[in-house]
Amino acid sequence: MILKLTQLQVDILLALSDNKGYSNSQLAEMLKKEKSNLSKPLGELEDEGLIFKESRKNTEDKRHSDFPYYLDKSRSIEIFRLVMEKSLKTDKKLQDILSNSNFINYVIINSNLIKFLNSFEGLSNDPQTISSISKMIFKNEIIIEEYKKQMDEVITYPEDLSILKTLTDRRFVEILQNFDPYESLIFYKKVINKTYSDLYGKIAAKSGAKDSDLLRKFLEYDISLSPFTSFPINDPILLLFMRPFERIYDDVYLIEKSDQDMMVQRAYFIYSNFAEILLSGILSIREEEEGFEAIYTGGVDTKEEYEQVKKIHFIRFLRKDLFFKKEYLNSLIKELIFYWNIASLRLDWLYYKLSEIAQISPGTKKRYYIYVDSDGIQAINLDTHTKAFHPEITREAMMITALWSGETDPFTTLRYCSCFSDFGLEEKQIKIEEIISNVEESLNYQ
Repeated sequence: MILKLTQLQVDILLALSDNKGYSNSQLAEMLKKEKSNLSKPLGELEDEGLIFKESRKNTEDKRHSDFPYYLDKSRSIEIFRLVMEKSLKTDKKLQDILSNSNFINYVIINSNLIKFLNSFEGLSNDPQTISSISKMIFKNEIIIEEYKKQMDEVITYPEDLSILKTLTDRRFVEILQNFDPYESLIFYKKVINKTYSDLYGKIAAKSGAKDSDLLRKFLEYDISLSPFTSFPINDPILLLFMRPFERIYDDVYLIEKSDQDMMVQRAYFIYSNFAEILLSGILSIREEEEGFEAIYTGGVDTKEEYEQVKKIHFIRFLRKDLFFKKEYLNSLIKELIFYWNIASLRLDWLYYKLSEIAQISPGTKKRYYIYVDSDGIQAINLDTHTKAFHPEITREAMMITALWSGETDPFTTLRYCSCFSDFGLEEKQIKIEEIISNVEESLNYQ
């Protein structure tokens, strides 16, 4: 394997990428080199199996000994990686490579788009280089058309949307996270996001939610703020309950001022429709757990075998009981109210921390990616690729605050976020009795 290409070899590979086939003499003329200067680099590329010679199809061509060279299609990704590695250090060369439509199209056509996008992984850890790469590839017409084609297939799926769980569909969105966050997000919003609007109703109807319009609104918020982990990568309702309510501030992209407003509005939407959102979560989890049980007990013939499956997967069966049985409903809702109250405190802290930063440097446009790790809430500035502030909220600290804040009973009353008042959003007294009543009525417990 050639570990490093010379610039001349890169030029040869690029010249051959139109797949027309060129001889030594033709390449020398194209590259303005002496024919003798190309013999060695061509020989090395041929020895490594990256190119090959083929007899001329034009029998009238008298240069029988001067056979044309072609790129080996089966090595297209490898060729691309080698060319990129040679070009990474110079921005001009990098742009020349990524704007070469013949070369990019050749690689994509002879591999596939997912393999092509995967080939960038590990090429560079430099944020500026990754940004340059992202800007160039997301302008490429064949990439844009391939994504549009894929999304056209998604929106024509039948009412049963289970096919959306396939790996290919998820990877088309998920793989964008390997690139510059801001450039990926802009590409997503321009090419992908608008194609989902016709699907919201179908997704909502499939969930079995009492109010499909309500769930559709939640999906619109969620896809806008957290596109790379929302639909079709995951069911956002399920994500909301996996780490209860952290999603109101975790994995959020804030690009425009309106995005920060939307983050608050999404949280208020959950607060003001808590019983309905909770019901959608229970129905989604019920559907998921019923599918799980069907898979793992499908071949079970005896009660003893069933009990053995339950022992092996006891956490999943426990989760099923918690979300299915009426006797657990009060305790479950108390716990979820408590988690909401913790999450609402964190959201307030984040909202006012971002406002504080904006006041320190007014007029400066700041774009952030917000996420949670073991240290607390983090904010990455997408322009400087640095952390915007040191984490000050640990999970433990916020749990103590929720317990001892004295604002409300943390297990029976939903906390109204202070940031809601900045938007004139109505403060409601939402208590556990109202939530339980609405959920019980909709679930029709016997």
